[in-house]
Amino acid sequence: MRNIILALFGFYMILSCTNDDGDNFGLPEGTYRLVERVCFCGPPEEGSTEHWIFDNEANTLTIRIVDGDGELIESRELFYGSKGNNLVIGEGAEFVQKRKGSVLELTYLDDPGIADDEVVVRLVR
Repeated sequence: MRNIILALFGFYMILSCTNDDGDNFGLPEGTYRLVERVCFCGPPEEGSTEHWIFDNEANTLTIRIVDGDGELIESRELFYGSKGNNLVIGEGAEFVQKRKGSVLELTYLDDPGIADDEVVVRLVR
C-alpha cells in the first residue's frame, strides 16, 4: 500500500511541474464553494451555501449565498486583482493564496495593530 501511495505521489509531482521559476498562481477563475471560514465573526446562516464566482475578464468576484432550498439570500459583487502572488479583494483586502488540488485557501494579511482580524477562507472547486 505504501508503494502505491509513493508511486501516485511521484506521478502527481511529475505532472504538477512547470517551466516557470516563480510561485505565481495567477488569479482564481470559475466557481468555488465555501467549505470553511476561520475567523472571529458570526457563523453562517444554518443550511446556507456560499459560492464565490471569480470572473477574470471583468475582474469581479461575486459572492452568492443561498439557503437550503436554493433561494438566494445575499449576493455581493467585488473587484479583485493581484498584487504579486497575493489576491486583492474589494478595497484593498490582501490575501495570500494557496492551492492544493481543488482547494483554494485564502489567508487575510491582517493588521498587527488590530486584534482578532485574522481570517482564513477555504474554498473548493
